Amino acid sequence: DPYVALVDDHGPFIERTFTHRIHEDSDLIVDLFGTIDFGFRNVKTGDIIIGDHKTASFLSFGESSYFDRDKPNLQYSAYTLGARDVFGLKTSDFMVNVVEVKAKPKTKGARGVSFPRQITKRDQEDFDELRETLLWYVKNYLKMREENLWPMGGVDACNKYGGCPFKQVCASPKSMRETLLNNKFTRGE
Repeated sequence: DPYVALVDDHGPFIERTFTHRIHEDSDLIVDLFGTIDFGFRNVKTGDIIIGDHKTASFLSFGESSYFDRDKPNLQYSAYTLGARDVFGLKTSDFMVNVVEVKAKPKTKGARGVSFPRQITKRDQEDFDELRETLLWYVKNYLKMREENLWPMGGVDACNKYGGCPFKQVCASPKSMRETLLNNKFTRGE
């Protein structure tokens, strides 16, 4: 493994948070923020790579690979942009370290836990598309907020990371949603 921890004046490049202004005009300011898990340096080439640690209960490889989600991926593009623009790192590489978490194999022939990694590259075109996409989402959110219109979105995220706290609202008949929101949640500004 040719990678070593990237170290700067603040110590190892681990769990670095950033805020980066990606748009500003007279009507709207959009700041991007995040936390980059790690930075590595390739001792053979000197290349800097940043990345994220992930856990998975099942890894698939081949035509439908776990790593298919690595690009396109707005989160990973955002972290790479933040590493470049905020921390001044000369990098276009993003690594995903996966720890496969599963029950202990029950048979002798079962495959043990694996720790695969994948590297993908980002370029200026990816960063431009990221800015355009995020700006589109922010403007649409502001329009929905102004109109108080909240159409149901894609449901892929409803059960991830412990589940969405509003899932019970979306799963209820539309006519009951406002009542549920008023009775079970506190409205913010």
